[in-house]
Amino acid sequence: MGGPRAGQVASGLAARAAVGTLRTLRAGVPSTVEKLRACVAAANAEILASSRAKPELAGMGTTVVALLAEGDRVALAPRTAGA
Repeated sequence: MGGPRAGQVASGLAARAAVGTLRTLRAGVPSTVEKLRACVAAANAEILASSRAKPELAGMGTTVVALLAEGDRVALAPRTAGA
């Protein structure tokens, strides 16, 4: 995204949301791709919610590039997330 407003805040929110979501999905979601998709969606939702709750964070965003490896399966998610 290249230096959006509050990018450091957005990247922290994205990382925490993604990891938290992964911890809750380990046993419940069948595919690695679905797990990673859920993690990125949670990161985006957290950034949007925070930007709506705090006007000074409006427009914040971050670039997400994530790799999830489980056994012999790998999923890659490049995506820009933001408000």
